[in-house]
Amino acid sequence: MIPAPGNGTPFALLPDRPASLAPTLTPAARQVHPVAALFPLLPPAELAALAADIRAHGLRHPIVVDATGRILDGRNRLAACALAKVEPRFETLNGHDPVAYILSANVQRRHMTQGQLAMVVAQARAIQPVSQRTAAALAGVPQPRVAEAEAILAYAPELAAPVVQGAADFGKTLATARERKRQAAPAADAGGRHYLLAAWAQHSAAEQARILAAPPQGKAQFNAQDSARIEWAPWSWNPVSGCLHGCSYCYARPTAQRVYAMLPVGERFAPVFWPDRLAAPQHTPLPVDTGPGARNVFVCSMADLFGQWVPQAWIDAVLGAVRAAPQWTFLFLTKFPQRLAEQDWPANAWVGCSVDTQARVATAERAFARITAPVRWLSCEPLLEPLTFSSLEMFDWVVIGGQTANAQVPEFIPPWPWVEDLIGQARRAGCDVYQKREPDIRPREYPTPREPGASEGGAT
Repeated sequence: MIPAPGNGTPFALLPDRPASLAPTLTPAARQVHPVAALFPLLPPAELAALAADIRAHGLRHPIVVDATGRILDGRNRLAACALAKVEPRFETLNGHDPVAYILSANVQRRHMTQGQLAMVVAQARAIQPVSQRTAAALAGVPQPRVAEAEAILAYAPELAAPVVQGAADFGKTLATARERKRQAAPAADAGGRHYLLAAWAQHSAAEQARILAAPPQGKAQFNAQDSARIEWAPWSWNPVSGCLHGCSYCYARPTAQRVYAMLPVGERFAPVFWPDRLAAPQHTPLPVDTGPGARNVFVCSMADLFGQWVPQAWIDAVLGAVRAAPQWTFLFLTKFPQRLAEQDWPANAWVGCSVDTQARVATAERAFARITAPVRWLSCEPLLEPLTFSSLEMFDWVVIGGQTANAQVPEFIPPWPWVEDLIGQARRAGCDVYQKREPDIRPREYPTPREPGASEGGAT
């Protein structure tokens, strides 16, 4: 029995054909499993060093094959055995998924960056269907990084192999893929009916009602996230875009200059209503992945839907679309939580507010004491200073993260004592915690939605 690296579950191996056949087998004489072939071979100097070690000490680990004889692990060892003129040993994987074994084995033995591993995972999923979450876990890389790698595979496939080989930088390649994606986007997806806040106000109540009642044009869909920035929701949806808060660390403002390039420069981050996007929940296919968070949709990732300037009619239209799509889970986030208690929340809504400094704490506590929703959550991202709450019992979930660099602010990772103290407050209140990106070992929990009529005194 050989332990499967990364998960502790042993993989059963059976002895293969007689060793007397082994000397005649070169690396080319056996087929290689296509997922195993994704991992790069050792350069000549390292292969020669491996051959010298095998010549001196023998082959420590057998070459692992599947039931058909395809190599799952050990291409380099087999080639080194040929150089060293040492008989290789073969063992057959029995009773386990070969792709799972290939991914987990190579995580332990390869000196590869997370970008390289994510690229391999993306290519492996194209060869053999497996959920993104499962494949990412087997390879030991964050799921959002795999999503980024799949964006490269979709829009810059010729650069996938150089990334795996270490000849191309993952970040620069991702930027190339995103630019190609932007250029390939059809005009109908970027445009469609839209109403600036000032233009909407000029319509009569009857005209506004007619706009809201009109059948959506086109078949809008959610945006699949290909960024680690919003890793707790793999989908985003922007029936309303634009914001007036003016936060210096805002990631959406520079993004809007690119995404809404069809609008005049001064209108790209102004509040805009996109009624045709209300149909996106019905037109987006459900993901194969059924794990926690797989159907999470971040609503208005490019806006604050509950800003003081947003008409209630826009909010009602969005919530109506949410109620009509119980197959999805919709996450709302605002810096103006006072309006949240005024809404009638659907059963598939998670309701949250952003608290980045102590000055926002009291407002959040007062507002959420009056909110009834399946999940009430708190986003402390970026965590810009230590936070102290009188209680976190009115929340079910706490998300913690740092500040992403942009043209106005540098990257900022909150000191661990701040994070540790906030996690402690959350634990005492019974909250689940999701910590983003840093450090490498971090809680990434999802809350359980409340049943209708459940106690509102704390997390369940």
